[in-house]
Amino acid sequence: MKNLIGTLLLVFLLSADASAFGFGKKGRSDELGRGGKMGKLLKQLDLSKEQKEKIKEHRESNKGNKKELRSQLKEAKSKMQTAFQSNASEGELRSLHSELKSLKTRMADARFEKMLFLRSVLTPEQRAKLEELKSQRKGKRGQRAGMRGKRNFRESMAQ
Repeated sequence: MKNLIGTLLLVFLLSADASAFGFGKKGRSDELGRGGKMGKLLKQLDLSKEQKEKIKEHRESNKGNKKELRSQLKEAKSKMQTAFQSNASEGELRSLHSELKSLKTRMADARFEKMLFLRSVLTPEQRAKLEELKSQRKGKRGQRAGMRGKRNFRESMAQ
């Protein structure tokens, strides 16, 4: 029973963690890279050709590292899941957990470096506009969540 609970907890944590890193999200590619959230926001900043080129070069130079790090993280998560299912010792699990934490820290560091790079490329006006766009996006996300809550409440009252 303990093993089952541990496995279910691990699966939940790993799936939640993967979504936090944005894995599984697909987007169209363009001159600024993936068509994800940041790419869409950057398109609204009226970037110069030089800025676009710098961002593209930075993305290309870090693409291999990012891909390798994601691969290592995926492998480490798989090892952890297998270790939990195979009744591995606490020492083995702690070692795998330490490896996972290290990889997650490296990913967070890479994201931070990307933010610093973008900050250095954008003008103060573009940075201000980017923050405004992010705030608007957060507001919309909150409104959608609120609407879901109201809909779910109404549906539960109708039953």
